[in-house]
Amino acid sequence: MPAQFKVFELDKRFAFDYLEQGNQTLLVTIGDSWTWGHGLAKNDWDCDNVLEQESEKSLRLSQVYGTLVANQINADYINLSIPGQSNGWIARYFDLFVDWCKQQTQYEKIHVIIVMSEVAREWLGEFDVPVDNYDFCKDIFSIEAFLKKQSKKIANEIMKTELKIKDNRLPIEVLKAVAFVEDNYPKGFITCDKTWQECIFNDANIPYKKFGTYVFQTAVIEKLERLLEYNHYYYENSERIKSKNPTLPTDRFQKQRLQLMDSIDKANELIYSTNVNTYRHETDKGHPNAKGHTIWANYIIGELTK
Repeated sequence: MPAQFKVFELDKRFAFDYLEQGNQTLLVTIGDSWTWGHGLAKNDWDCDNVLEQESEKSLRLSQVYGTLVANQINADYINLSIPGQSNGWIARYFDLFVDWCKQQTQYEKIHVIIVMSEVAREWLGEFDVPVDNYDFCKDIFSIEAFLKKQSKKIANEIMKTELKIKDNRLPIEVLKAVAFVEDNYPKGFITCDKTWQECIFNDANIPYKKFGTYVFQTAVIEKLERLLEYNHYYYENSERIKSKNPTLPTDRFQKQRLQLMDSIDKANELIYSTNVNTYRHETDKGHPNAKGHTIWANYIIGELTK
Protein backbone atom coordinates (compact mmCIF):
# COMPACT_ATOMS: atom_id res chain seq x y z
CA MET A 1 0.00 0.00 0.00
CA PRO A 2 2.68 2.65 0.78
CA ALA A 3 3.82 2.58 -2.86
CA GLN A 4 0.46 4.12 -3.76
CA PHE A 5 1.31 7.35 -1.98
CA LYS A 6 1.71 10.33 -4.30
CA VAL A 7 2.77 13.95 -3.89
CA PHE A 8 0.32 16.49 -2.47
CA GLU A 9 1.13 20.22 -2.52
CA LEU A 10 -0.63 23.22 -1.00
CA ASP A 11 2.13 25.51 -2.25
CA LYS A 12 5.39 24.98 -4.09
CA ARG A 13 7.50 24.83 -0.95
CA PHE A 14 6.55 21.53 0.68
CA ALA A 15 5.59 18.14 -0.77
CA PHE A 16 3.35 15.95 1.38
CA ASP A 17 2.38 12.27 1.20
CA TYR A 18 -1.10 11.56 -0.17
CA LEU A 19 -2.73 8.11 -0.28
CA GLU A 20 -5.68 8.36 -2.69
CA GLN A 21 -7.74 5.16 -2.93
CA GLY A 22 -11.16 6.41 -3.98
CA ASN A 23 -12.67 6.50 -0.49
CA GLN A 24 -15.41 8.97 0.43
CA THR A 25 -13.63 9.81 3.69
CA LEU A 26 -10.30 11.67 4.00
CA LEU A 27 -8.00 11.66 7.01
CA VAL A 28 -5.51 14.51 7.36
CA THR A 29 -2.83 14.57 10.06
CA ILE A 30 -1.06 17.89 10.71
CA GLY A 31 2.03 18.22 12.87
CA ASP A 32 5.81 18.08 13.09
CA SER A 33 8.33 15.20 13.14
CA TRP A 34 6.21 12.99 15.40
CA THR A 35 3.29 13.10 12.98
CA TRP A 36 5.60 12.77 9.94
CA GLY A 37 7.15 9.61 11.39
CA HIS A 38 10.70 10.69 12.12
CA GLY A 39 12.66 7.78 13.60
CA LEU A 40 10.60 5.08 11.85
CA ALA A 41 13.13 4.89 8.99
CA LYS A 42 16.37 6.53 7.84
CA ASN A 43 16.31 9.87 6.05
CA ASP A 44 18.47 12.86 5.10
CA TRP A 45 17.78 16.59 4.99
CA ASP A 46 17.78 18.95 2.02
CA CYS A 47 16.76 22.48 3.00
CA ASP A 48 13.11 22.29 4.13
CA ASN A 49 12.21 18.89 2.72
CA VAL A 50 13.38 15.40 3.61
CA LEU A 51 15.20 12.97 1.32
CA GLU A 52 14.33 9.27 1.59
CA GLN A 53 15.05 6.16 -0.37
CA GLU A 54 11.83 4.60 -1.64
CA SER A 55 12.22 1.55 0.61
CA GLU A 56 12.71 3.76 3.68
CA LYS A 57 9.73 5.92 2.74
CA SER A 58 7.57 2.82 2.33
CA LEU A 59 8.68 1.58 5.75
CA ARG A 60 7.85 4.92 7.39
CA LEU A 61 4.47 5.30 5.72
CA SER A 62 3.42 1.76 6.59
CA GLN A 63 4.06 2.42 10.30
CA VAL A 64 3.09 6.07 10.78
CA TYR A 65 -0.01 6.53 12.93
CA GLY A 66 -2.01 8.31 10.23
CA THR A 67 -1.81 5.33 7.88
CA LEU A 68 -2.94 3.01 10.67
CA VAL A 69 -5.94 5.22 11.44
CA ALA A 70 -6.81 5.69 7.75
CA ASN A 71 -6.82 1.93 7.18
CA GLN A 72 -9.10 1.40 10.16
CA ILE A 73 -11.71 4.00 9.08
CA ASN A 74 -11.45 3.31 5.31
CA ALA A 75 -10.13 6.75 4.45
CA ASP A 76 -7.78 8.33 1.95
CA TYR A 77 -4.89 9.93 3.80
CA ILE A 78 -2.77 13.10 3.65
CA ASN A 79 0.19 13.41 6.04
CA LEU A 80 0.40 17.20 6.24
CA SER A 81 3.57 17.39 8.32
CA ILE A 82 7.28 18.14 8.05
CA PRO A 83 9.97 17.50 10.71
CA GLY A 84 11.16 20.54 12.64
CA GLN A 85 8.07 22.65 12.05
CA SER A 86 6.29 24.82 14.58
CA ASN A 87 2.78 25.52 15.78
CA GLY A 88 2.79 28.63 13.61
CA TRP A 89 3.57 26.41 10.62
CA ILE A 90 0.76 24.06 11.66
CA ALA A 91 -1.70 26.97 11.83
CA ARG A 92 -0.62 28.19 8.38
CA TYR A 93 -0.92 24.83 6.62
CA PHE A 94 -4.20 24.01 8.34
CA ASP A 95 -5.56 27.22 6.87
CA LEU A 96 -4.12 26.44 3.42
CA PHE A 97 -5.70 22.99 3.56
CA VAL A 98 -9.13 24.40 4.44
CA ASP A 99 -8.83 26.79 1.47
CA TRP A 100 -8.05 23.75 -0.72
CA CYS A 101 -11.18 22.01 0.59
CA LYS A 102 -13.30 24.97 -0.51
CA GLN A 103 -12.26 24.26 -4.11
CA GLN A 104 -12.90 20.50 -4.22
CA THR A 105 -15.93 18.26 -3.63
CA GLN A 106 -14.31 14.82 -3.71
CA TYR A 107 -14.89 13.85 -0.07
CA GLU A 108 -18.10 13.49 1.89
CA LYS A 109 -16.26 13.58 5.22
CA ILE A 110 -12.85 14.88 6.28
CA HIS A 111 -11.18 14.19 9.63
CA VAL A 112 -8.33 16.56 10.55
CA ILE A 113 -6.08 15.50 13.43
CA ILE A 114 -3.77 18.31 14.62
CA VAL A 115 -0.94 17.38 17.00
CA MET A 116 0.62 20.57 18.31
CA SER A 117 4.41 20.90 18.49
CA GLU A 118 6.59 22.48 21.17
CA VAL A 119 5.42 25.85 22.40
CA ALA A 120 7.13 28.92 20.92
CA ARG A 121 9.15 27.10 18.25
CA GLU A 122 7.80 29.65 15.80
CA TRP A 123 8.58 32.73 17.87
CA LEU A 124 10.46 35.31 15.75
CA GLY A 125 10.52 32.90 12.78
CA GLU A 126 8.88 33.15 9.39
CA PHE A 127 5.85 31.10 10.47
CA ASP A 128 5.06 33.13 13.55
CA VAL A 129 1.94 35.30 13.55
CA PRO A 130 3.18 38.85 12.77
CA VAL A 131 2.90 41.19 15.76
CA ASP A 132 4.68 44.22 17.22
CA ASN A 133 6.94 42.31 19.63
CA TYR A 134 7.60 45.37 21.80
CA ASP A 135 3.88 45.76 22.33
CA PHE A 136 3.31 41.99 22.67
CA CYS A 137 5.95 41.61 25.41
CA LYS A 138 5.64 44.92 27.25
CA ASP A 139 3.43 43.50 30.03
CA ILE A 140 5.02 40.04 30.32
CA PHE A 141 5.83 39.27 33.98
CA SER A 142 7.19 35.73 33.63
CA ILE A 143 8.46 33.27 31.04
CA GLU A 144 5.42 31.09 31.70
CA ALA A 145 3.12 34.05 31.00
CA PHE A 146 4.94 34.64 27.72
CA LEU A 147 4.60 30.99 26.67
CA LYS A 148 0.90 31.09 27.49
CA LYS A 149 0.39 34.29 25.52
CA GLN A 150 2.32 32.87 22.56
CA SER A 151 0.17 29.73 22.61
CA LYS A 152 -2.99 31.83 22.72
CA LYS A 153 -1.78 33.79 19.69
CA ILE A 154 -1.35 30.59 17.67
CA ALA A 155 -4.58 29.09 19.02
CA ASN A 156 -6.47 32.17 17.83
CA GLU A 157 -5.16 31.61 14.28
CA ILE A 158 -6.29 28.00 14.30
CA MET A 159 -9.69 28.95 15.68
CA LYS A 160 -10.09 31.52 12.87
CA THR A 161 -9.62 28.68 10.41
CA GLU A 162 -12.16 26.57 12.29
CA LEU A 163 -14.66 29.42 11.89
CA LYS A 164 -13.91 29.35 8.16
CA ILE A 165 -14.88 25.67 8.16
CA LYS A 166 -18.18 26.52 9.82
CA ASP A 167 -18.92 29.55 7.64
CA ASN A 168 -18.33 27.55 4.45
CA ARG A 169 -20.18 24.48 5.77
CA LEU A 170 -17.28 22.20 4.94
CA PRO A 171 -17.54 18.50 5.95
CA ILE A 172 -14.50 18.77 8.22
CA GLU A 173 -14.23 17.52 11.79
CA VAL A 174 -11.16 18.62 13.76
CA LEU A 175 -9.43 16.91 16.68
CA LYS A 176 -6.63 18.86 18.40
CA ALA A 177 -4.02 17.21 20.59
CA VAL A 178 -0.47 17.74 21.88
CA ALA A 179 2.52 15.39 21.64
CA PHE A 180 4.90 15.33 24.62
CA VAL A 181 4.28 18.87 25.76
CA GLU A 182 1.67 19.86 28.29
CA ASP A 183 -1.42 21.86 27.47
CA ASN A 184 -1.20 25.60 28.17
CA TYR A 185 -3.72 26.60 25.50
CA PRO A 186 -7.00 28.46 26.13
CA LYS A 187 -9.62 26.32 27.84
CA GLY A 188 -11.41 24.09 25.36
CA PHE A 189 -8.90 24.55 22.55
CA ILE A 190 -7.35 21.08 22.86
CA THR A 191 -10.09 18.50 22.26
CA CYS A 192 -8.17 15.29 23.06
CA ASP A 193 -7.93 14.54 26.77
CA LYS A 194 -4.53 12.79 26.52
CA THR A 195 -1.18 13.68 25.01
CA TRP A 196 0.72 11.25 22.81
CA GLN A 197 3.32 10.79 25.55
CA GLU A 198 0.65 10.11 28.15
CA CYS A 199 -0.71 7.29 26.00
CA ILE A 200 2.79 5.80 25.79
CA PHE A 201 3.24 6.07 29.57
CA ASN A 202 -0.16 4.51 30.21
CA ASP A 203 0.74 1.56 27.99
CA ALA A 204 4.01 1.07 29.89
CA ASN A 205 2.32 1.56 33.30
CA ILE A 206 4.64 4.49 34.04
CA PRO A 207 3.16 7.19 36.32
CA TYR A 208 3.09 10.59 34.63
CA LYS A 209 2.69 13.76 36.63
CA LYS A 210 2.34 17.06 34.81
CA PHE A 211 4.61 19.76 36.18
CA GLY A 212 4.16 22.70 33.85
CA THR A 213 6.82 22.19 31.19
CA TYR A 214 5.50 23.64 27.94
CA VAL A 215 8.66 23.81 25.84
CA PHE A 216 11.33 21.22 25.07
CA GLN A 217 13.69 22.85 22.56
CA THR A 218 17.05 24.42 23.32
CA ALA A 219 16.52 26.74 20.35
CA VAL A 220 13.44 28.19 22.06
CA ILE A 221 15.36 28.71 25.30
CA GLU A 222 18.06 30.60 23.39
CA LYS A 223 15.51 32.90 21.74
CA LEU A 224 13.92 33.76 25.09
CA GLU A 225 16.78 36.22 25.67
CA ARG A 226 14.94 38.52 23.26
CA LEU A 227 12.19 38.86 25.85
CA LEU A 228 14.45 41.21 27.79
CA GLU A 229 14.85 43.46 24.75
CA TYR A 230 11.13 43.62 24.03
CA ASN A 231 10.12 43.94 27.67
CA HIS A 232 12.79 46.43 28.74
CA TYR A 233 12.59 48.87 25.82
CA TYR A 234 10.02 50.63 23.70
CA TYR A 235 10.02 52.98 20.72
CA GLU A 236 8.70 56.50 20.65
CA ASN A 237 8.95 58.44 17.37
CA SER A 238 11.58 55.96 16.13
CA GLU A 239 13.64 56.47 19.31
CA ARG A 240 14.52 53.38 21.40
CA ILE A 241 13.84 54.16 25.06
CA LYS A 242 14.63 52.03 28.11
CA SER A 243 11.67 51.30 30.42
CA LYS A 244 12.10 52.54 33.99
CA ASN A 245 10.21 49.64 35.57
CA PRO A 246 10.08 46.61 33.25
CA THR A 247 7.57 43.95 34.29
CA LEU A 248 10.16 41.15 33.83
CA PRO A 249 13.39 42.13 35.65
CA THR A 250 16.59 40.51 34.40
CA ASP A 251 17.31 38.60 37.61
CA ARG A 252 13.81 37.11 37.68
CA PHE A 253 14.09 36.14 34.01
CA GLN A 254 17.44 34.41 34.55
CA LYS A 255 16.17 32.49 37.56
CA GLN A 256 13.04 31.35 35.71
CA ARG A 257 15.04 30.30 32.66
CA LEU A 258 17.29 28.08 34.79
CA GLN A 259 14.24 26.54 36.44
CA LEU A 260 12.69 25.91 33.03
CA MET A 261 15.85 24.23 31.72
CA ASP A 262 15.93 22.00 34.79
CA SER A 263 12.31 20.92 34.35
CA ILE A 264 12.92 20.28 30.62
CA ASP A 265 15.80 17.95 31.51
CA LYS A 266 13.54 16.03 33.89
CA ALA A 267 10.80 15.81 31.26
CA ASN A 268 13.24 14.50 28.65
CA GLU A 269 14.45 11.84 31.07
CA LEU A 270 10.85 10.68 31.35
CA ILE A 271 10.49 10.55 27.57
CA TYR A 272 13.56 8.33 27.17
CA SER A 273 12.47 6.02 30.01
CA THR A 274 10.30 3.81 27.78
CA ASN A 275 11.28 1.44 24.99
CA VAL A 276 8.66 3.07 22.77
CA ASN A 277 10.82 6.08 21.89
CA THR A 278 13.76 5.87 19.50
CA TYR A 279 17.29 6.77 20.54
CA ARG A 280 19.40 5.66 17.57
CA HIS A 281 21.33 8.93 17.35
CA GLU A 282 21.03 12.66 18.09
CA THR A 283 18.72 13.45 15.18
CA ASP A 284 15.87 11.10 16.01
CA LYS A 285 16.11 10.63 19.77
CA GLY A 286 12.82 10.70 21.59
CA HIS A 287 10.57 10.08 18.58
CA PRO A 288 7.96 7.30 18.83
CA ASN A 289 8.89 3.99 17.25
CA ALA A 290 6.37 1.74 15.47
CA LYS A 291 4.80 0.63 18.74
CA GLY A 292 4.50 4.26 19.86
CA HIS A 293 2.64 5.09 16.63
CA THR A 294 0.32 2.11 17.11
CA ILE A 295 -0.50 3.21 20.66
CA TRP A 296 -1.38 6.71 19.46
CA ALA A 297 -3.33 5.40 16.46
CA ASN A 298 -5.48 3.26 18.73
CA TYR A 299 -6.21 6.26 20.94
CA ILE A 300 -7.16 8.45 17.96
CA ILE A 301 -9.38 5.71 16.50
CA GLY A 302 -11.17 5.61 19.85
CA GLU A 303 -11.66 9.37 19.74
CA LEU A 304 -13.03 9.25 16.18
CA THR A 305 -15.45 6.43 16.91
CA LYS A 306 -16.89 7.64 20.22
